[in-house]
Amino acid sequence: MKKLMLILPLFLMMAACSSAPKRTILNDKNLRVFLDPDSIDTLNYVQVQLALVKSGKFLVIDRSDAYHAVQKEQERLHRKEVDRFDDKEKWAHWGKLYGVGAIVTAHSQCYKQRGFWHADQVDNVCKQFLSLIDASTGEVIIMVDGDGKAPSTYDHQMQVAPSWDDTVDKFVNTYPERWNNIRDYEDPILHYQAVSKEEALRQKERHQQAGQ
Repeated sequence: MKKLMLILPLFLMMAACSSAPKRTILNDKNLRVFLDPDSIDTLNYVQVQLALVKSGKFLVIDRSDAYHAVQKEQERLHRKEVDRFDDKEKWAHWGKLYGVGAIVTAHSQCYKQRGFWHADQVDNVCKQFLSLIDASTGEVIIMVDGDGKAPSTYDHQMQVAPSWDDTVDKFVNTYPERWNNIRDYEDPILHYQAVSKEEALRQKERHQQAGQ
């Protein structure tokens, strides 16, 4: 009986954890992210974004070159050359761009290292850092570091950005898989979107009133 009394609380705790909802892009806004293009150079940006997409954990929204290309296409169709395109051919719909719940920032600190056996071989050895920042509050939700290495030259005539796969894997594994408590899981993304829409409408009304 005594053993049963000791085991029962542990069993109930495990059952509570297993019943906690899993975090997905349908119920956790922080899994909809973009990689800040100002935090890392172009070569590494491509590698980090590729690793984030490959992980399958996040809904990744582009905010770099592709984002600006989308903006130009929507402006062209709906603002600048509205009569040039057939209405039913305006596939890029105005106002359909996604916002994000969190922002990923990336940083890399690198140095050159000659090969031990081959003096003419040079590697770009890097310490990699990834952070997930709440887009509303600026809170650092998680932060991880990792290591990467890629061939390079001292004269910078040839340089390859190291893979970020291992660091992103660590990033994914650090993020909580489930909500800590059933009470933390309040509503799915649809409710959050409704609240966001209401706040956006009020903000537009305030801007209109200020301009009058």
